[in-house]
Amino acid sequence: MKRPDGLVNANVVKSRTTMITEFEFPCPVCGQMNILPVDASGGRRQTFTTDCEVCCRPIRITQFLDDDGTPVIDAEAESME
Repeated sequence: MKRPDGLVNANVVKSRTTMITEFEFPCPVCGQMNILPVDASGGRRQTFTTDCEVCCRPIRITQFLDDDGTPVIDAEAESME
């Protein structure tokens, strides 16, 4: 779900041992929707790179918790230099 600030809210799924968050977000290169499971127990702020499921271009993901504890991601195209 797109927020007014342009970031993406997450769908949160709880398991017995950890909280797994599943994000659906558009690829910043091709625009196709991607689904990304993120382990929210990895800390309040995480940054990593993943590939688009459709165009295979690298995407830099920054996942964090906003002020009310809602998981949010920012997805940017990563330069291929």
